[in-house]
Amino acid sequence: MTCTSWGMYPIIDCKRRTFDSKSTLKAVLDQESELIPRGNGRSYGDSALNNTVVDVLPHDFILDFIEEIGLLHVQAGILLADILETFVPKGWFLKVTPGTKFITVGGAIASDVHGKNHHVEGCFSKCVEEFTIMLPDGQTVTCSVTSYPELFKATCGGMGLTGIILDAKIYLKKINSIHIDQITVKTRNLKETFEAFELYGTMPYSVAWIDCLAKGSEIGKCLLMFGDFMDDGKLDYRIKKQINIPFNFPSFAINNFTIKAFNWLYYNKVKERVSKQKVTIDSFFYPLDAIGNWN
Repeated sequence: MTCTSWGMYPIIDCKRRTFDSKSTLKAVLDQESELIPRGNGRSYGDSALNNTVVDVLPHDFILDFIEEIGLLHVQAGILLADILETFVPKGWFLKVTPGTKFITVGGAIASDVHGKNHHVEGCFSKCVEEFTIMLPDGQTVTCSVTSYPELFKATCGGMGLTGIILDAKIYLKKINSIHIDQITVKTRNLKETFEAFELYGTMPYSVAWIDCLAKGSEIGKCLLMFGDFMDDGKLDYRIKKQINIPFNFPSFAINNFTIKAFNWLYYNKVKERVSKQKVTIDSFFYPLDAIGNWN
């Protein structure tokens, strides 16, 4: 089989190994001289690529949930999307989430992903209570910030190089709406961008789209989006069917002219200096997930 990342480069030939128990996984480790665990393959760079990959995606069970403290125990192959679909209707959301919900919990730990509330909650590892990992020698260890702390820190952001994460316990946060109260601020330069970040610094979620082709006095102009969960009691969350583009755009379609045109349209679609919108979880946190194969 071939293997690639979300960036579609490089594309390599690889052997996919699976397992159905700790003993069979240990046997795989004994048989292979080198391998890397692989989740849903949504990294932009050359992550989780090797001649041999261990597929953790089938291991996607919810094992336990302690509602009193919001502690969720899951297998490492579960997608964030599956967690959202199960727990948002019950009033729970991820404490930290990146810009796509189609990654595994194991991948989120291995990449130590961050999201729009990085200035508040930090990286994904900050919401991890503990995880179980199989080391290259086949030993299984449960580690946390207090138990095997060095292994915990090396694995969070370790890109799968310390072992294969089997399961994890993560904290969720309580919410009472699928809607976000979003404030969009249109800035004209870098100075205004910094001032807006300072002005809305108390907002728990923030992200900036920057026109990187802007020059001169317009350097740093951007659209800033700030947000917080509403409290309207509406929790009817369902993942919508994705739109798929039936072909790949040729590489020459991405050039300075087309990017500049897109940036102009995207920036100028916002007319007001400051505007407010009521948006959904998916629109705010995962806008690119609406298109299944946008890469």
